[in-house]
Amino acid sequence: MSLEEQQERLEAYCKANGWKNHTLYIDDGYSAKTTARPAFQRMMGDVRAKKIEIVVTTKIDRLTRRLIDLLSFIEELDKYDCHFKSSTESFDTSTPVGRMVLQLLGVFAEFERERNAERVKR
Repeated sequence: MSLEEQQERLEAYCKANGWKNHTLYIDDGYSAKTTARPAFQRMMGDVRAKKIEIVVTTKIDRLTRRLIDLLSFIEELDKYDCHFKSSTESFDTSTPVGRMVLQLLGVFAEFERERNAERVKR
């Protein structure tokens, strides 16, 4: 899915949920294999400043492809009472089952990243 398609989906998702005041944090040209990305760090600064109530992504692997980063991200959001949603994946981080689903999605994102890296080596 192209960056433009992701933006369109996020805009539509926000509109469908009645969220008018939103900001897109775009790390064009950066891989989700690391959270050391300018827009991601700016977003986390806004979370810590309590400027954000909810973070929405098109897919978890667009946000991060490392399980440890995903878990740290969720823990940080929890600390600041910030919610997390995906426009294409169903999970509810307020329940044990929802957290398990989120973690499994994170495991698969990391597996896919490692598998792609392995293919490139060949």
